[in-house]
Amino acid sequence: MKANNRRLTAVLLLGAVALTLLPWYSLEAGFFDGGWLSGLWRDETSAPALWQLATHPWLAIAVALLVLCAASAGLAGRARSRLLLLFSVCGVLFLVIEGHAIGYSGWSWTWLENRFGALAQGSRRWEPGHCCC
Repeated sequence: MKANNRRLTAVLLLGAVALTLLPWYSLEAGFFDGGWLSGLWRDETSAPALWQLATHPWLAIAVALLVLCAASAGLAGRARSRLLLLFSVCGVLFLVIEGHAIGYSGWSWTWLENRFGALAQGSRRWEPGHCCC
């Protein structure tokens, strides 16, 4: 396996681990408190992105982009580079938009509230799950 392939495989695995094991939303006690580990996959407040898909279907975009990056890894040459760059940029844009669409008191933009209705609660801010995808 070439060094480039090893690095790409490592980054893709890191993204998969983040989606599977790290809290997607911010934790009140903080990430390094470690208390979230006891509620992992049982508590919505500390759940990773894959668990959050049931209540937040827009997170499927992050999963799909990671899968598309993994599928692009099998290509060779410029097509691989261009697709990885495209899907990575789309991922960063998605994280920025997703992170800013819901504020502490609900939707940040009125058109979202008109389209999807008011939220019961606002959003917790970013956590490590965001950074590794």
